[in-house]
Amino acid sequence: MLESLKERKKEVDEQKAQNASSYQDNDLICCNSDGTPRKIITVEHGFKRLLKENGLSDMRLHDLRHTYATQLLVLNVDLKSISQTLGHTSIKTTADIYISKNNEAASRVATAIESLFSPPIPQDTTESSPDITESSIGNRNSTDGKILPFKDEDENKSMKKVP
Repeated sequence: MLESLKERKKEVDEQKAQNASSYQDNDLICCNSDGTPRKIITVEHGFKRLLKENGLSDMRLHDLRHTYATQLLVLNVDLKSISQTLGHTSIKTTADIYISKNNEAASRVATAIESLFSPPIPQDTTESSPDITESSIGNRNSTDGKILPFKDEDENKSMKKVP
């Protein structure tokens, strides 16, 4: 892809040189020979033709944006980074659009929440069945799907009720 973009950049630079007096330099790669932006309908028609020529299913050009975001979620890229690359002003927008429609991402969220209520890892690994109490469940943290004990000096801290 990078090579294709570099090649296209050379073409644009040649068009700029050939049409110097009438060229509208908008710093674009996907533009007409005079530098003006291509109409979206032209880009969409080219995209549809490309799909058909390669035996791919019909889809909207905008669907590529959703595929991009969804694949980043599958690769565990954080939501803030995805939101920034998509140009969203809020990660809420990204989450509302992509998390709810992505079963794998939703499953990761459910697993993370479930880990909050699962038994803690015993501090002594030789214990075969640790005693689990309400306070011991509250005295641990979850990281990358592994439950780790809190490093808290007050081992007898009880859980606080949240209103």
